[in-house]
Amino acid sequence: MKKIFLLLFSITVLLSCSKEDVGNDTVTINVERAGTLPQLIGKDDKYQIANLTLVGDLNGTDIRFIREMAGRDSENEETEGRLSVLDLSRANIVSGGDYYFSEGNRLYETYNNTVGTNTFRRCLSLTSVILPNSATIIDDEAFLHCAYLTSVIIGNNVTSIGWDAFRGCDLTNVTIGNSVTTIEGWAFQGCASLTSIIIPKSVTTIGEGVFDDCTGLKEIHNNNPVPQIINSNIFSGVDKTTCKLYVPKGSYNAYKNAPVWRDFENIIEE
Repeated sequence: MKKIFLLLFSITVLLSCSKEDVGNDTVTINVERAGTLPQLIGKDDKYQIANLTLVGDLNGTDIRFIREMAGRDSENEETEGRLSVLDLSRANIVSGGDYYFSEGNRLYETYNNTVGTNTFRRCLSLTSVILPNSATIIDDEAFLHCAYLTSVIIGNNVTSIGWDAFRGCDLTNVTIGNSVTTIEGWAFQGCASLTSIIIPKSVTTIGEGVFDDCTGLKEIHNNNPVPQIINSNIFSGVDKTTCKLYVPKGSYNAYKNAPVWRDFENIIEE
């Protein structure tokens, strides 16, 4: 009887350690067939994993499951998910599968190489995300009101960032890939913890209010030698007397004479 008790106790300890490891360690899963992530993770670990790396193809069924792991289901209701760190750099978003989000009568489905509208909307568990290297578009409201998201890496194949894409996030670190040409309106509005941003040389279009209410901005590095034509509200709430605007060598005069950009009192060539 004593041996049986000790054996059962040992099994219980092992199971407890297993769940703790799942929660704290990075779990890497290769999704060889799109739509199979729910089977690969299973119900027992679904709400235990906090750090996840995915490789392979992901469709709407998989994105829906990831949303649930990150604190919100497809109907935008809260779940018990605790997924915090998500690495999709070696994953591909593909068409097909179930819808991942619904709003009113509209059902949102995945499209090839697109971080779609509302993909991670209000997923409050997320703190860090690396987007797929294969992604070419970040659509409108993709991360809207992910209030605890502090870090995002946008791959070098992304060409556009949609309206309200990161609005209301708590971003402190943003890496924008060097193929982005367009940042749509209010994309980073209200990211008050953001202290520094690098705008790649490739960016030619910046929509209205993109950095509105980013009150923590201390440095803006604009790598385009030709100042973009921007709306007067793009930097509303940013202290232009203290925030430093870094521009390419030889472009000081261009920025000093450009509407809105010239309002920065500290324009520095680098």
